[in-house]
Amino acid sequence: MPFANTRYVDAVLGHDVNFDGTSPTPDSPAPGNGPWKTFQKADTAAPSDCEIIFADGAYDLSAGLYVLDGTKSLRLFRAANYGGAVVSLAAGASPSFDTLLTGDTEIQGFIFEALSGAPASAIRIAQNNVAKANNKLRSCEVYTVGGNAVVMGGADNTNGCEVAYVLAESTGTHATFNGAIMAREDFTGGTFDHVTAVAYHASAHALDVVGAFASNPTGLVVKNSILAGAGPSVINVVEDWVSGWPGRYAGNNNAISKHLGAAAIAKVGAATDVAIADWKTRVAPDDSVSIDADPLWVDAGADDYRLQAASPAATLDDAGGAAGAFGVVPGAVPRRRPGVLNPLLGIGV
Repeated sequence: MPFANTRYVDAVLGHDVNFDGTSPTPDSPAPGNGPWKTFQKADTAAPSDCEIIFADGAYDLSAGLYVLDGTKSLRLFRAANYGGAVVSLAAGASPSFDTLLTGDTEIQGFIFEALSGAPASAIRIAQNNVAKANNKLRSCEVYTVGGNAVVMGGADNTNGCEVAYVLAESTGTHATFNGAIMAREDFTGGTFDHVTAVAYHASAHALDVVGAFASNPTGLVVKNSILAGAGPSVINVVEDWVSGWPGRYAGNNNAISKHLGAAAIAKVGAATDVAIADWKTRVAPDDSVSIDADPLWVDAGADDYRLQAASPAATLDDAGGAAGAFGVVPGAVPRRRPGVLNPLLGIGV
């Protein structure tokens, strides 16, 4: 969508005091037109109805929980080149980056890293009991050594919120939050679409659902995604079986894989070994497509989560294309390399 305003950020050439953010390159060292330097300045100074474009570089939000300006809306925070802007997030027990927005705001193309301490969650797309309709996290990679890479829910309004073409990788654990992606209580509708969610810790899950099925009236959607975990189950639902769940969950065209070592496809309340057939029958009866299979990533050891040509997920999505965040690639390209193929942005190697 077109925006009324455009602002620029450059971690190398920018300056938060001397420049006004209106140009991608400085006019001169003196005050004038030029890019800002930090994510924080862009957030506080950019107006509503604005596209904010970040040049390649390292950006630091590691001082503590960072909350986006809740007085602004209709803003797109976009990396100029997919994967070129890398944002370091806070360490410690608290969430790192909270997209605490008024709504209709999108974050696109970044790599977020919470790689020290044990953060409860790296990214929260909607949280803290304030309406956050239509917020979107798209074409991003999120890495954490803590509990959750991406959380949605815990808010009065998550309707229209979307996490799409996102890699969520968790290599650690947390006392409370243990899912690469998580849907929390007071969830009122939102979508995970073409997500690759990977949890490597023996206590963690790819998808953690806490209260969202029992409380949400409009539904959690997880589709066209790859979920893989090494913990007790790939999917963990805290509540016991509840009648009416099929109307509150749409889980179509997913590869749900135990190949990393998970003991079961799902745990639902006291039921600790739920097979995919039972999961689809009792939770997603309209889903006849999701599979229990190794997705055959190109090179998981090098964190390349694109799919080999023979992958059972290569034609699994609802349009006959690849499930997950990255598509099918004949060769290996490591993560954190600008220009990696991303279907949503249409950027090739």
